[in-house]
Amino acid sequence: MVLKINDCEKKIMKEMYIGQTIYHINFSLEGYEDKIDDVAEFASSFKRILLDGEVFEQNDDVSELCKKIQKNNPYNHVIIKVDGTRRPVKFNAIKNCEFLVCLQLKKSGVEYNKRINEKAIEWFNKVDAKYVFNVSDNDDLDEVDLIVSNYLINKSQVFIDNECDNFKEVNEKIFMKNYNYLIKLESDLF
Repeated sequence: MVLKINDCEKKIMKEMYIGQTIYHINFSLEGYEDKIDDVAEFASSFKRILLDGEVFEQNDDVSELCKKIQKNNPYNHVIIKVDGTRRPVKFNAIKNCEFLVCLQLKKSGVEYNKRINEKAIEWFNKVDAKYVFNVSDNDDLDEVDLIVSNYLINKSQVFIDNECDNFKEVNEKIFMKNYNYLIKLESDLF
């Protein structure tokens, strides 16, 4: 069994788990092929592994990768960063696997039914996924409120990346609404 990978590299996490060393695997159907066993063996040596890109386009193979990583080292932590438009399959029994769901808002220009999948959000809610929203103004924050309310997303699982011009005003609203702040490291460490 093989995976299609755009690139893999050891990195320092710049959001969520800031400063921690991770092994980052970016999937792409246009990428090179690598054997699941080889990728799992190398990735298992890291405490945290971040998977992103075209993850669910290779759902079965990525699920198998996660199972092998867990089997090789039951103490590591796999973080799967996705856009939340597809419901994963075969991930229910995988321990130490966390989903980081980056839902797009209206201003992304993507139609609602192509950026919001109710069944996928229901599944992500069941596995306590973390949701990340990039907010550029008060309207975006209002849309986050609607999505959180409509899909019964736990506010403690919501992280707001505040990219607003009126940063302090919006931060105050984020604080009052009991959302979390997404703190990011913008510069390279070395």
